[in-house]
Amino acid sequence: MSFIKILINYFQQRIRILSLCRMIILIPFILLFVMYILYSNRTNQLCDPAKPLWWFCSWPDPQTTVCTWNNHFPTITEQIRSPESYEQLLLSLPKVQSSFQFNNLTFQQCTEQSIDLLVFVISKCSHASIRQSIRRTWANTNLLQIYFPHLTIKLLFLVDIDTKSREKIILESNYHNDIVQVINLPEQYEYVTKRESALYEFVLNKCKQ
Repeated sequence: MSFIKILINYFQQRIRILSLCRMIILIPFILLFVMYILYSNRTNQLCDPAKPLWWFCSWPDPQTTVCTWNNHFPTITEQIRSPESYEQLLLSLPKVQSSFQFNNLTFQQCTEQSIDLLVFVISKCSHASIRQSIRRTWANTNLLQIYFPHLTIKLLFLVDIDTKSREKIILESNYHNDIVQVINLPEQYEYVTKRESALYEFVLNKCKQ
């Protein structure tokens, strides 16, 4: 039995239980409640941007400087969403000294004048067959270029260091030119956030376009 049928049967049973007098008393209360909600919404906006965010800072203190919707969530404009504004924001962030060391395979990866879509995949060094499947299927840049001719698409793989696969990864990098390796990055899964940080740092330093 579907959920709607169960719901209908439930309300039918509830209506049968309620007497006619109870229904007569209940309906006016419901109407009054609906009228009150409509009236209060017209006179006092429930989501007035200028009102204090009581649910956000219910106990204001001297350190609390943001207590209104307008101050906390500024109006989004085309200027705020422009790439120049994001670049200014990133440049204004404090500079942190890098702790990642990229090997010789990753010195020259992004030679395009501009990149519209960068696909960066975190992969294990020994998973060459999986990377090849990705190149042939959903990240096939040649195929994507047919459907999106006005976009410059770049595919890169961030892989770990594996001494057993060193020669194979060099051949793969020379052929596809899409391998990024970090020398001082542990292989354990617990360091996946470190890999993401290395990914962002590589984009910032070598794929600014």
